[in-house]
Order: sequence, then structure tokens, then C-alpha cells
Amino acid sequence: MQPERKRTTLKTILQDLRLVMAAIGPGNIRKVSSREALIKAKYPMGKMNYLWFIGVMPGTQRQGIGRQLLREVVAHSGRPVYLETSMSENVQWYEKNGFEVYHTLHFDYADLYMLRTV
Repeated sequence: MQPERKRTTLKTILQDLRLVMAAIGPGNIRKVSSREALIKAKYPMGKMNYLWFIGVMPGTQRQGIGRQLLREVVAHSGRPVYLETSMSENVQWYEKNGFEVYHTLHFDYADLYMLRTV
């Protein structure tokens, strides 16, 4: 995803509000909003692609499919690829595939920010 191409419209605002109410509830809005501001401040400067998630069916894991998929994503991106993970067990896999942890925020969990340059 190219974050700079994301458009804010009335429709997207309403969708976000519905998600907030359903997922976190009105009592947690301030906490989540503060957390999101901290995360956004750690985004890399300049244009980049954001890797939201990548996954392989459990029965086909450890066969190199995820590595190949990630390589293709990076090869076709033409720009740095950024991701966030709170799953420390995934960090080593991303590092083997050329990503580097450049920052960590600590909430109730560690949120790691990784970047791979082209």
C-alpha cells in the first residue's frame, strides 16, 4: 500500500468511526488515539510502501513460499518497504529477508518498526 495515496473522505471517516466503536469502544478512544499518534510519528520519511500483513497457509509454511512472496513484494515496490510487528517471533524471519528494526515502542507489548530499502 502506498500511504500517500490514501484518501480521506466522509465515507472513510464514517468507516473508521464504526470500526472504533465496534473494536475498541468509546472508553478507549483517547488511549488508542494517543498510541496511533506515537506510531505515526515513527513512520519513515519519504515515500514508502506499507506491508500490512503477509501470510501463508499453515500446511504450506516452511517451504519458502512466504520468502518468495515477500521478495516479489519488495522487488515490485520500487521503494522502501515498511512494516510494524508486535510478534517478536517474526522479527528474525524479516531480518533474514533484509528488514531492519529501526525503532521499538513499548505499550502493553513491544511494537517493532522495520524497514527494508530497495
